[in-house]
Amino acid sequence: MGFGETTSEEIERVAREIVDAAFKVHSKLGPGLLESAYRTVMVYELRKRGLSVRSEVPVPVVYEEVRLEAGYRLHGGFDAAGNYISPRTLNRWPAIRAWSDALTARGHDLVDASQLGGSFYESFSDVKTAFGGLAITRISLVMDGPSQTSQFDNTLVNATTYTYEPPPCTETGLMRDGINLTAKIVNPTTSVTGAVNATGCNIGVYFGDGHSGTVSGANISGANYYGVVADGAAVDITADIHDIGENPLNGSQHGVAVLYTTVHQSGSTTSHAATGTLSGSTITHYQKNGVVVSGAGASVNVLNNTVTGQGHINSIAQNGIQISAGASALVKGNTVSGNWYTPATVTACGLLFFQAGGVKQQMNNLFDNQTNLCNAGRGGGGTSAG
Repeated sequence: MGFGETTSEEIERVAREIVDAAFKVHSKLGPGLLESAYRTVMVYELRKRGLSVRSEVPVPVVYEEVRLEAGYRLHGGFDAAGNYISPRTLNRWPAIRAWSDALTARGHDLVDASQLGGSFYESFSDVKTAFGGLAITRISLVMDGPSQTSQFDNTLVNATTYTYEPPPCTETGLMRDGINLTAKIVNPTTSVTGAVNATGCNIGVYFGDGHSGTVSGANISGANYYGVVADGAAVDITADIHDIGENPLNGSQHGVAVLYTTVHQSGSTTSHAATGTLSGSTITHYQKNGVVVSGAGASVNVLNNTVTGQGHINSIAQNGIQISAGASALVKGNTVSGNWYTPATVTACGLLFFQAGGVKQQMNNLFDNQTNLCNAGRGGGGTSAG
């Protein structure tokens, strides 16, 4: 029988809450703090999720018929009958199972304990050597042999094997507002598909200078600066991108669903062009702009996308699709709506061509924007009614 097979749905739910909370605490605090700091924050996070948590429960010691309260402090928990259960058994296997599912979903290769035999590996390097250089990213193992493996059906780990995942956000080197922006996925080598929840990261998917790739059929959300960035990269994108900005969305001047760029906030430029096709995508609930193509050498086809702003708002002037700073583009067949800044001190635009290097737009459906088409500065290019 595999571990967790007889686990109730409620324990599974609690285990997943524990794992999710652990990921969140680690990503927010990072390494290097005292154990007490992590424990305090973890208890807070679990209680915030509605779980009943007791930390370091004091257990008295009876000495010469005297009850001494300053005895042990327990790190485990209690079952329904009030009996103390060691942390080795309380929710451990359901939590490991939930953790392994989460790691597998994120593309990490996990060690199968049945392959490890009876050897003792003192370090991850030893494991890599034993497996002929098998690359398993940042997993540390502490093992006491296979004696306890069989009872868990060789599914993932034995009783003293732990799996560690790298922090969920990785620095990209792209600077904005003095921040080295982090991303959930950096320079992927295969097409990005499926759900990408980038909550806690600044960017959902980042392609750096000289890289290339595709985003196909993905559902990207949660980042506060950008959904997808092609920073001097060649990227084709078809995706559902939403909820890019702060939570809740506010007036801060960031929160762009898709960025193709060759120019940085510091004034530096990339070594390669930013190119590709953004097509068939649905872009909604962004804070500042739906799409931005920016910088000389940025040239993108923006085709048949649906870009929908927040509607009539007073917090920020949104733009649906922006081509600017010497970039060029073909903008065709898009439906752009819902970009409207109610104070009207500046205008929100469905399409904004600002000092572009040359833009052709045609057959776009523009409606319910404060200004459907804004063309300012050189290089706006020819325009025709949508």
